[in-house]
Amino acid sequence: MYPAALSPVRSRPTKQPCGRGRGSYLRTGVPAFPAESVATSQDLAAADRQLWQAAANGDEAAKQRLVERAWTACAFRLRRFRGDDRDEIKQSIAASVLRALASGVVPQRNLDGMLEWRGRAEITSFVRKMIRERRIEGVGDALEHAGHAPSPFDLVAGEELRRMLNDCLERIPSRDQREALSRRLGQGAATADIAGLRAVKPELVRVWLARASALVRACLEAKLGHSRGS
Repeated sequence: MYPAALSPVRSRPTKQPCGRGRGSYLRTGVPAFPAESVATSQDLAAADRQLWQAAANGDEAAKQRLVERAWTACAFRLRRFRGDDRDEIKQSIAASVLRALASGVVPQRNLDGMLEWRGRAEITSFVRKMIRERRIEGVGDALEHAGHAPSPFDLVAGEELRRMLNDCLERIPSRDQREALSRRLGQGAATADIAGLRAVKPELVRVWLARASALVRACLEAKLGHSRGS
């Protein structure tokens, strides 16, 4: 059964809180659809099709099994989160499963694949929230939390691009412009933060950043163009 600590969950379309305690993820006020209104597919395993229809008809145990399967499908990605963050994501995944049930559509081929897809969407949405709250700074950290593991080729290409970028930064003649852009790219520093550190007006920092960015862009284009032509 669902842990009481994770309730209540809210269904986004209805905005109605569910009850607390055992099975709390299932009380969202989402209307059940009759079996005849739910399309079926011969490609979906019979047991999964029956489970989905039972849940769509309001079977609380079937709903619970679907939500738990969604959690299991996303277990690898959920491991990066702890405490309240993990609980909030699991509530969002549960609500997403219930919205899918309420839509009246049956997964066409792979039930676990569909559940994982919905779970990943909720994880990505939560990571965006963390970025807005400045709890995640770097792009790599954001991608890691969202579960987008790079391939070995991506790692090599990313490292090569990082070396090119560092070389282009070092080629910026103005120390002020170079350091300003380095702080922006490396630390995610805001314009006001850089201005405060250098005791200058934000307008001047914007000029530094614009000029440095133009130089780095031209440098990277030259490097990448040479790399493609070699």
